[in-house]
Amino acid sequence: VYGSASISFFTVGFAYTAQSDTSDTTAVEGFIEGDAYYYVGGSWDLENDWSLGATVGVYTFDDDGDFGAKLDYTHAQFDISKSAGDFGDLTFSVSIADDDDAGNINDEVVTFVSWAKGF
Repeated sequence: VYGSASISFFTVGFAYTAQSDTSDTTAVEGFIEGDAYYYVGGSWDLENDWSLGATVGVYTFDDDGDFGAKLDYTHAQFDISKSAGDFGDLTFSVSIADDDDAGNINDEVVTFVSWAKGF
């Protein structure tokens, strides 16, 4: 189940796992029924067909805390895009997932480039 609302450049959203093929709760598992993702984001148009975007979200797992494991994490993503007119949009992104398991902060940083074209 997913929903979001936008006003001007600002977006808030929520995703909830209502049904999952993974349902064994006897072990520590994520991405099962009851997990949720909350986020806020923004997008700003710049000059010469450039734009910036940012999103921060928190993933909460229903099994979090079972067997002493902490699965919840915070996610942030930053994007810079350039419109190429009829050729679509090119975006460079940096995504960071940060979890705090027993006081140890582990940052997972991923960078990627994407291209989108509407038809």
